[in-house]
Amino acid sequence: MRIACLLAAFVLSWSCARAAPAICPEAPTYPADPAQWDRMAARAGTPESRALMTYLVGMALRRPPDPRGDVAALCHYRAADAVLRASGKPVRMVFMGDSITEFWAQANPKLFAGGFVNRGIGGQLTWQMLVRFRQDVIDVHPRTVHILGGTNDLVGLAGAATLAEVENNIETMVELAQAHGIKVVLGALPPMGPPWDSPERKKEVLALNAWLADTARHDGLGFADYYAVLSDSTGALNSQLSIDSLHPNRWGFEEMEALMRFALSDVEPKPGPPPKLHKRKNTK
Repeated sequence: MRIACLLAAFVLSWSCARAAPAICPEAPTYPADPAQWDRMAARAGTPESRALMTYLVGMALRRPPDPRGDVAALCHYRAADAVLRASGKPVRMVFMGDSITEFWAQANPKLFAGGFVNRGIGGQLTWQMLVRFRQDVIDVHPRTVHILGGTNDLVGLAGAATLAEVENNIETMVELAQAHGIKVVLGALPPMGPPWDSPERKKEVLALNAWLADTARHDGLGFADYYAVLSDSTGALNSQLSIDSLHPNRWGFEEMEALMRFALSDVEPKPGPPPKLHKRKNTK
């Protein structure tokens, strides 16, 4: 059954990539904004956080819409992927995810200036990440992939999704990565704040995170428990570490980075001990 699902995922990813438009609209280039790092320090509920979200939404609206039929936004990173492949630069880890991952690059652009590559897209569901997994992950040949997704599925951004569906999408991404020799780090979903943090949804988040932790232990994957460091005493997203009810701020991402690096160290090859030097015996 697992082999059949894996083969189906290969066909889905390949066929969707083939079906994507041959010509993608050219995205506008934005000059580096030194003030963005400071903006991302805003805390939830403050005028600064509301101004930040207005700014981020405005940036997203200025981007050309994806062509009709590009349901997984394959055009979003297609050009960047081509440049990355042509550069021949080694990719240490690709971050696959939604707006939480995308905003991580806004909070700490230096983190993604080297071997870490950000492939987050705001609003994405896990099935969309699965569709673009070949283009945005496999084909750039990273050593490791960081998978963080499921928030939009659980809040019903594009209709109801079951926990089983989310788990299947993530599990298939893991299987695809392993089939190509790519190590995997799974990220636990961060907690949510009001109005998203209903008892039912909190129960779903905890259930998904428990499944992610079990999967990581069973399959030898890295696991970063972002829920543990971002939640307050009630289990909601800590307002001091977030810009709204769903997204961490700069301080929240700093907490996440520490866990991410620890989880990455669990799957990256450890440097071996220096070779022993054997003294030559004097035969005289």
